Amino acid sequence: MKKKFILNYVGQKYEESKKEMSKINISYDKIKTVVEPFGGCFGFSRWLYYDKNLKDIEYHVYDIDSDLIKFFN
Repeated sequence: MKKKFILNYVGQKYEESKKEMSKINISYDKIKTVVEPFGGCFGFSRWLYYDKNLKDIEYHVYDIDSDLIKFFN
């Protein structure tokens, strides 16, 4: 089930992250900062936050839509 999100369209990044990243053997305990250059609905960052429980790291999310970034900030 998709995590509830403030926008009604969450795109595919969340589902793709869930599917594709599970194939890669990564130690998530060493991650301190995540940079998501194409924010949109923050699919990758949300996947790390909810599914991998990375809640105590720093997230930098960018998007070309400055109004979207202002809204999230």
